[in-house]
Amino acid sequence: MSAQIRRQFGDLIRHIRAQAGITQNELASRSGLHRTYVADIERGARNPSLLSIDKLARGLQTTVVGLFRSAPPDHPGPSGPERAGR
Repeated sequence: MSAQIRRQFGDLIRHIRAQAGITQNELASRSGLHRTYVADIERGARNPSLLSIDKLARGLQTTVVGLFRSAPPDHPGPSGPERAGR
């Protein structure tokens, strides 16, 4: 996973978490993840597994699909610049 995709995913998690009005610590607690791991994901420093993404989704009271559907309209999706050369 490229650094750009990790940053975009981290931005998405941060955005949804902020909309929910919860801290990184609260999200970590709800998700069963360590607070520093959540912080690293939000910074784009970690490449979370599908299991961790599912835990984050549950902590944010949504599904994995719901996470990605929550992306702002200007957030590049699978047809964005990353996939253009494939």
